[in-house]
Amino acid sequence: MADRDEGKEVCGICAYLRDLPAERIVWEDDYWICGGLLDVPGWTLVMTKRHTEGIWSLDDEEAARFGPMMRDIAGVVKEATGAERIHYAAMGEIAPHYHNAILPRLPGEVPVWDSNALVTRAEGNGDPVAALRIELELKDRLRGFANNGMASGAPS
Repeated sequence: MADRDEGKEVCGICAYLRDLPAERIVWEDDYWICGGLLDVPGWTLVMTKRHTEGIWSLDDEEAARFGPMMRDIAGVVKEATGAERIHYAAMGEIAPHYHNAILPRLPGEVPVWDSNALVTRAEGNGDPVAALRIELELKDRLRGFANNGMASGAPS
């Protein structure tokens, strides 16, 4: 995995993967690697082995593996921790390398995110006309994906 491009900063996730001790790797395959996150029991980080900037940049093999892999890892985390819910995060704001955090919410814990606060924030930023315009554009661009498969028409 390359973590340096000529003249560019080192990717934090690529550096993390390079330095991740073998005993902290909880699972991996040819495309993905999974390790503990921030020493919080059950918090898990799932990352692409190669540098990818977002879910849109996954190749067909990474994308095909993603859904089943996340389902299976989340199920194991839920069972191992006794979590009531499993939260996911893939924001890419700190490190522009595709990764998903799997965050179990244990009995008695508050959710990682306050969904009501998120809805309130969305209501304050809402623009129904712009939202409808984007929804129609998405619908037009995504037409045919269900029949032809996402990979055949997905934007690069």
